[in-house]
Amino acid sequence: MATNAARKTEARVEKIAETAREHAGDAAKTVGAAASDLKSTAAEAREDLAEQVAALRLQLEELAASVAHAGQQRAARAAEAGRAAAQTAARKAEHGYEVAADYVGDTYAEAERFTAERPATALGIAAGLGLLAGLALGRR
Repeated sequence: MATNAARKTEARVEKIAETAREHAGDAAKTVGAAASDLKSTAAEAREDLAEQVAALRLQLEELAASVAHAGQQRAARAAEAGRAAAQTAARKAEHGYEVAADYVGDTYAEAERFTAERPATALGIAAGLGLLAGLALGRR
């Protein structure tokens, strides 16, 4: 009987070992499938990340182009404002020149009229101014 009990125990141990082997095989298959799924998921994530980086790069290039265009527009507006200010200054300078020329012309005409009407007085004023200029220059 001891042999019969030993055989039964041996049969049970063999059955348990067979079940353990089956479970180990199933576990190995499950781990292999999980590893394959993990590799696939990692590859998909890597591809998604590469696509997102490419999209971000494109957006940055578009942003840089937009900023450059805005800078060019601002520079063009500043140049136009400078041209307008230069034209305004030129017009004002021309007007000032015309006013000064008119004043000098009027003053010269007044001096001619004065010397024609009072030649002796004009000659006396000229001689006095000449004397003053000679004294001022002689003291230097």
